[in-house]
Order: sequence, then structure tokens, then C-alpha cells
Amino acid sequence: MTDVKTPGFEANSPNGKALDEMVSRAKSATTCFGQYMAWLENDLGTTVNQSALQQALGNSAPDTN
Repeated sequence: MTDVKTPGFEANSPNGKALDEMVSRAKSATTCFGQYMAWLENDLGTTVNQSALQQALGNSAPDTN
């Protein structure tokens, strides 16, 4: 490879609008999930193992300590 060119971003293009919609949906889903987790912890008196949750979601490597 001798050259890399990054395409420009046009927010009003079909791809730009699709990306905006996808990010909005993901943000909404994250908010809903967070509210559900808070409900589990507060109303039901449960605790969530954050390390295990992050590992299950693929957000971190397993703790090897």
C-alpha cells in the first residue's frame, strides 16, 4: 500500500443520514438498558457484576488477576 485516502463526510447524504439514525437508535438502546439495570439494582435489591457484564458485552478482556 502506498497511499490512503479518507473519503469526505457529507452529513446530508443518504449514508450520512443512515449513520445518524443508527447512532441515535444505539444511544436510545443504551439508555433503555441502563435504566433497566438501575431498576434491577434499586427496586429488586440485586447487584450486577460489572466486570462480568462488560466481558459478556465484549467491552473488555477477561480479568486474569
